[in-house]
Amino acid sequence: MAILWMSLLLSYIFVSSDASYFNGRPGNDEFAIFADIAPSESCSAIGQIDTLLQCFKECLGAFRTFYMFSRDSVTLSCLCCKDPPSFSLPGNAWNTYIPPPCPQSYYEYVYGHLDICLRFVSDPQKYPMATSTCQQDGGDLIKIDSQRKFEIFQQFVANTTNATIEIWVQGIRINYAWFYHDGTPMKFTCLVSESNHTSETRMRSVSEKNFGCFDITPWGPKMFVCEIYRVFNGF
Repeated sequence: MAILWMSLLLSYIFVSSDASYFNGRPGNDEFAIFADIAPSESCSAIGQIDTLLQCFKECLGAFRTFYMFSRDSVTLSCLCCKDPPSFSLPGNAWNTYIPPPCPQSYYEYVYGHLDICLRFVSDPQKYPMATSTCQQDGGDLIKIDSQRKFEIFQQFVANTTNATIEIWVQGIRINYAWFYHDGTPMKFTCLVSESNHTSETRMRSVSEKNFGCFDITPWGPKMFVCEIYRVFNGF
């Protein structure tokens, strides 16, 4: 799904420079939605760009992730914003777009200054397949990287089911150290205890243990939670 989304998006951007792709053309709501806000000084200026669509392309090429893009229709200034604006720049000619709402079957939660989309998958799968399922949606297994994220995860699953279950969460152990899928080491962890068996290199949360996490092999099918950040992802 993520690959198809990017292929369609790139076809729009590179085949046409018509800004109307963000003003009612069929399907463009899947790419970005209009927001009645102006950028702030914390946004990055790309330069003077002829079209809104080209501004979007430049932001996609400049940043791995960003929250919104904006173009002044008078000065042609294009800005890319990694975070929601705090103090807006002057002017009333800004055309600003943010990521679309959460996909169908996902639920939205406020996490810091951004929003995350969560989906509970009750069909048990092995860790590699569960990871692949989430990535096909454009996300990944939930990354429990803070106490706040852990609390959101607990609340979300408890609101979804009261069954006693085990749930895959992001966690790969390499040489007795734990990492997320992007290679960054875990600084916060829901890990309660680990066996240190060399084959138990993945992490699962256990609901009856207050959703505490434990190591296990990746091959036993389990339910899981997918996570998508409401941001644009660059090239």
